[in-house]
Amino acid sequence: MTAARSYSALDRFSVEVGNEYDNVTTLTPAEMWSTVKHYQAEIDAALPHAHLKMTGPSANTALTNSVIDGFADAALADGADAPRRTLAEMASHLYAGSHCGTSTTTMTQLMSPDTYLKARTKLQGIKAVGDRLHHTVPMTLNESNSASCSGQPGVSDAYGSSLWALDHLLETSQNDVSRLLFHTNTAAICGDFKPRDSSDYPISYRYYGAFCAADQAQLDAHQLSASPLYYGLWTFRQLPKGHFVDLGLPDDALGDLRAYGIENEHGTLHVVLINVQDPAAADATHDTVTIKLPRSMHTARATTLVSSAPGGLSSLDAGAITLGGARMTPAGTADRTPHSTPVHVTAGTSTVTVAPGSAQIISISR
Repeated sequence: MTAARSYSALDRFSVEVGNEYDNVTTLTPAEMWSTVKHYQAEIDAALPHAHLKMTGPSANTALTNSVIDGFADAALADGADAPRRTLAEMASHLYAGSHCGTSTTTMTQLMSPDTYLKARTKLQGIKAVGDRLHHTVPMTLNESNSASCSGQPGVSDAYGSSLWALDHLLETSQNDVSRLLFHTNTAAICGDFKPRDSSDYPISYRYYGAFCAADQAQLDAHQLSASPLYYGLWTFRQLPKGHFVDLGLPDDALGDLRAYGIENEHGTLHVVLINVQDPAAADATHDTVTIKLPRSMHTARATTLVSSAPGGLSSLDAGAITLGGARMTPAGTADRTPHSTPVHVTAGTSTVTVAPGSAQIISISR
């Protein structure tokens, strides 16, 4: 994650207590805190030299944060230092949509301003809890993806999830979440979805995996191809650690564009522009963005995430996705280094055009 803070606790082992416990028990947040402390005490007694901390409460995906708010209240009631002594991280879950039961998620919903704003409200609430703890405990999302319950066919495995994943990672980072874990599979056949009443269902998280095999032969040969989700992660990985810079994008522009600015320690500004419009839609438009810069900045280059498939955001052809012209091979390596192209900078401004269904990282330096 791109974050200003680092925590040594994340480099240690921890024991998770609670997995959406608020969905499966009647424990109150205060009772859950007592449970977490009990487990830590028992582990300390059995392994006194391990000094293991706990992860919790891994609350459900509700858009409110009442569970972790109450959990933090109970922890702080034991003293300002109690959360740090006990917790390696305070974890929550967040999904953009759902495929549980009769629920469905569409690509339009996934990329909508409403989904973005709901996530922002949730993330700002998580950040507020972190502020109350004086940043002594990392705030994390230890379960997240485009649609809960195995992902949504035709959405979670489609090109649009690349852009969504990049946007989700940036929005999460911008709200001081220290770590985000995508709920995914490890090795599976692409699109091999199992119904929820199947005995194979627990291993059928195919639709939102980062890698999958084209068929059984490739799976047996350990030849896994990058999915659309992976391309979003790969693009995010191109960004440096640094601090976010407010680009002033108004909320009424979110239906077309997402924009983030990150300045690294050397003063290089990395602007990420994501045109979330579907290129397959008749009314999709290019977005032309003018970036105002200090006059000392005069060099810029752009790296583009795009798909050449005609299906737009709903394309299932992950092989058509490129980052700077590069693709991931089944060996797990890029077929080339992502290429960037020069961007014109003059008189303290740079004007960039972003095609529908694409993202650009513009790196601007002195």
